[in-house]
Amino acid sequence: MQTMSSRWAPALADPVLRPVTVAEAFTGPGGSSLGTWRVLDGSVGISSSNAVRRQLSSVTLVPLPGDPDGPPVPTEPGDLLFPDGFEWVISRGILYPDGSVELAALGTFLAETVTVDDSSSSAGALTIATTGSDRGATVARSGFLAPGSTDSSLPLGLTIYLIVVAQVPSFAPYFSFPPPADDTFYPATATWAAGDDPWAFCQTLAASGGYELFFDRFGICTLRPVPDPTTAPVAEVYVEGDTATFTGVSRAFTNVGVPNVIICVSQGSNVSPPIQSIWWDANPASPTFYGVSGPPAPPTGTYPTTTSKITTALATSDPQAAAIAQSAGLAALGSIETLPIKIRSNPALDVEDVIEVVRTRVGLDGSQRYVIDQLAVPLSYATEQTMTGRRVWSQV
Repeated sequence: MQTMSSRWAPALADPVLRPVTVAEAFTGPGGSSLGTWRVLDGSVGISSSNAVRRQLSSVTLVPLPGDPDGPPVPTEPGDLLFPDGFEWVISRGILYPDGSVELAALGTFLAETVTVDDSSSSAGALTIATTGSDRGATVARSGFLAPGSTDSSLPLGLTIYLIVVAQVPSFAPYFSFPPPADDTFYPATATWAAGDDPWAFCQTLAASGGYELFFDRFGICTLRPVPDPTTAPVAEVYVEGDTATFTGVSRAFTNVGVPNVIICVSQGSNVSPPIQSIWWDANPASPTFYGVSGPPAPPTGTYPTTTSKITTALATSDPQAAAIAQSAGLAALGSIETLPIKIRSNPALDVEDVIEVVRTRVGLDGSQRYVIDQLAVPLSYATEQTMTGRRVWSQV
């Protein structure tokens, strides 16, 4: 969650919430500003499970005060807002009663489509709409131009940095892990073919060490261990009542596709003999509890044993294979229960934040915790935002 001022939370609870969204266009990473416009409509979707974590959808631009002409109409390559490589920086926040504005960052996006719509007969009704994807998509679309391979003598962070910067040199300043970021995990040699997706390749490398890789809300390439939601601080607490900042909640339960055993097998020409590691749900408080002891010991919990398998060629040691299984386990824990919730728009929240909810009618008393997996942030004047979390059962 982005840190905001002390005015932010009280404003979210105020009966009159004044959301505001702005879009600033830049010529590219580190480039000059092309202009700033107010956003009339659209959304930012954020998902922790997507390779490209942030997506910009159906954004409609309108003039800012003092700019009666509004956003320029592109007609030819090279025109302002022609989608030839410029980026959007999207921010959303609150207009306070004193006229000041506080904004939270929602992401940096490559402008992919720009649509000029003059379908209305009303004077002044011409609109410009745009869509985009975060910088992961820029890396993905670059494609490897020739076959190649990684160097097993280099650590994970440096390996990923070199690949991304080779594909998109302008991204070099935008890393949270200046090399060397990690000197404990050295992935086995991996090869790629011409035309392969470099971003998917790097994400596979990251997962092979138990890491996640994404561009954050500020456009920074981030490599970090998969967060453990059982130890994460609570970002927000939603309580029913007259000052509630949520408008609806539901609880969904399913055991379909919810593993309590994950097997990681690493094998290939660079891994001999094959390596195997097993993660299992060893938390007695969890409904998917397998047992204090894992396979081949028989289960002691009541949950039907449900196994998922990961095959890789990148782990070259038992600890590396264990890290892969562990990160997959953390991502699956609690998915037996999901919590779709509607809240008053809070763009400071992010996926992997942990929340608590008090709603008596559905059995939520604030003792339950949920980690956010998906967010849909509106960019219009609407005040309702949707998100989905999965249950966190603390270790006992």
